[in-house]
Amino acid sequence: MALTTEKRAEIVRAAREWLRTPYHHCARIKGVGADCAMFPLMVYQECGVLPADFHPPEYSMQWHLHRSDEMYLKTIAPFVREKSDAPLPADFVVFQFGRAFSHGAIVVEWPIVIHSYIPHGVLLSDALRDGELLIGREMKVFEPV
Repeated sequence: MALTTEKRAEIVRAAREWLRTPYHHCARIKGVGADCAMFPLMVYQECGVLPADFHPPEYSMQWHLHRSDEMYLKTIAPFVREKSDAPLPADFVVFQFGRAFSHGAIVVEWPIVIHSYIPHGVLLSDALRDGELLIGREMKVFEPV
């Protein structure tokens, strides 16, 4: 079932509330700390897209540099549908860093995304222009289900 326009707006609003939250590996406390996996997890849980009792597997800060296992994609698979068309607000984009898809972001209005990134924390970025982060990286787009 596709997300409604209202649910998409709720997710984007909730994601915006995390802006300026500092980066902290494995943290998920708004205004205190979050990484690129926990920030979207908390937004989607708050909006009722993910079950409140969902807990992701443990992961090291550099797992994507040393392993080809697509842990991030496997973890989100039950909750998303991969898309081939343009990202919509509230869609989830995962970028390849290192050897695996390992960096997640929530679409605000494509190409603007919200994500948590070292050392900046949760911020807005232009996925088509942010050379420090996104240009040239393979990405996959998902719609939460």
